[in-house]
Amino acid sequence: MQKMSSSGKALNESDNQSGVDYNRAGKQKIHVSERRGLISKIRRFKSLVKDLDIYARPVNMTFRGRDKFYSLFGGIVSIILLILITVVFFFKLNDVINFNRTQIKKNTLVSISNSYTPPQSLSEKNITIAFMLSDFWGENVLDDPRYGKFKLSQFINYITPEGRIFTDQPIPFSKCKYGVNFFYHSYDEIKDYGIENYFCPDLQNLTLQGNWHAPVFAGIVLDWQRCSQDMKSANYYPGCVNDTVFKEWFREATLQEIAISSYFDGNDYQNPIKYFLDDMWVSLQYGRSVIYDSYFKKNIIQLTDDQFGLFSETKQDHFFQRSKADYFTSDDEKGPGLGNYLHQAFKLDKEYDIYERKVYTISGVLQDVGGIYNSLFFIGLIIYTYSQFQHALFFTGIISKIYMVENPQVIEGPVGKTLGSNAGTKNGKDKIAKIQPIRKISDKFQTQINTKKTMGGKIDGISSKQKFKVPPATLFGGDLEKIRHKPHVPNLGGSLSGLPIMHNLEMVYREKVKDMVVNDLTMPAVSGDGKMQEYTVQRLKDHLYKTRQPLCQFYFLHSQFIQVEIMKKVTQFQHSSFPHHAKIFISA
Repeated sequence: MQKMSSSGKALNESDNQSGVDYNRAGKQKIHVSERRGLISKIRRFKSLVKDLDIYARPVNMTFRGRDKFYSLFGGIVSIILLILITVVFFFKLNDVINFNRTQIKKNTLVSISNSYTPPQSLSEKNITIAFMLSDFWGENVLDDPRYGKFKLSQFINYITPEGRIFTDQPIPFSKCKYGVNFFYHSYDEIKDYGIENYFCPDLQNLTLQGNWHAPVFAGIVLDWQRCSQDMKSANYYPGCVNDTVFKEWFREATLQEIAISSYFDGNDYQNPIKYFLDDMWVSLQYGRSVIYDSYFKKNIIQLTDDQFGLFSETKQDHFFQRSKADYFTSDDEKGPGLGNYLHQAFKLDKEYDIYERKVYTISGVLQDVGGIYNSLFFIGLIIYTYSQFQHALFFTGIISKIYMVENPQVIEGPVGKTLGSNAGTKNGKDKIAKIQPIRKISDKFQTQINTKKTMGGKIDGISSKQKFKVPPATLFGGDLEKIRHKPHVPNLGGSLSGLPIMHNLEMVYREKVKDMVVNDLTMPAVSGDGKMQEYTVQRLKDHLYKTRQPLCQFYFLHSQFIQVEIMKKVTQFQHSSFPHHAKIFISA
């Protein structure tokens, strides 16, 4: 009973141990599966990044099935470039939406004095003039016909071959009323000016044109004329006061005037023309005539406010702005006329301004982004391409698929025994290869050998392209930093430089291989027992490792005869004699 118990206990322990081993093996399989999945994702990500390489190097022939050479580094640089371009694009798009980069220009021009200019109507833009005579502080209105009165007229001066022709047209005026003869956008604003005490013209066709030297000169004249006691005078008024009373009354006489003017507001995209009240004061003098000329500018605005900018149209408009004034006095008898104490003329200014406003458009964004992209692309081109870094990566990729490297761990052994080393591998299984008996030669290849056709071209069934996959660390048999990233092929005496490498390899390699390979490999390859000569195979394998020369050079030995069995034997080295990291691929 005890023995059974003991044996039964031992049996249970064995079962438990096997279960633990099974669980461990299962966990290891899961871990390996997860690791493989992660590696697969990383490879797909690297492949995606490589596809974004805008600096891809074009090749004359396909490389890995593509007509350009893509690299991971170039893909990373391209992603950084695309991120910068995207950030710049949205930053500038925000400027378009918020009108942050609107350009406003102002040009001041002068019209020719003696040239004809079309008439300009102030009333079309609601430009008008309000005037009154009051004391200095504007508290008492001096409106008494016994002292004098205002006269408002539209004058036109024509230049004809016979001389100048002057015409005057009286302009009726009355007390200013909002919305009747005084038009302004804000009633609350004009209430502070006491506009109801002013006079405003009732004629809504106030016109300015040209200047004194122009063929047609038109303007508006405002006079304050003293009344006269002479019944024959045009200024006669019954009850006109005498000179002593007038002189005392006129001491505080001041002309107050309000003109509606306008200006250009570059920040308003709905109503860019704004209006404001421009007031001024002129003190009158007894015995002197005040000559006061006021000028209005006709300014032009050119607006390009289309944010798309593809088929943008420029809108043009104009506005009148009170610009300057000329003031002087003359004798009241020898000046504008007897008893004329104020002579004010409203004229058109010879100078005018042109305002240009251009908003930042999507078309401008594309132009700026394109310029920045080209600049960044050029910088990346210098760093990545012209620095020979891409050149090195390109030929590194080519060599890693074509050339083999020396494996110092390979140990030569007798024919028929294992080749390789156990160092660094588990049980030495990864680097063990046995020379296997060669297969029988097919009739097709035997016929070619018997007829001794040259191997300069492609033998039927075997391609002249052979690739050797090697790790980058051992690509050139040493550290890239030690040779300054310039790949060299041994025994060539120079760096890789494109297509001439094949020619250089052939010239250098021909003499080396001729005696060893041609003489040995053209010997009878099949012995009586149907096996390849072991000495020839061993010499070939040893030479491939030590010289690191491309196997495909055997095809370029013109006028030489190479046994097909050698090539078929070499293909068997792919998974046997060669290291696990140096594989041979012979594509049909």
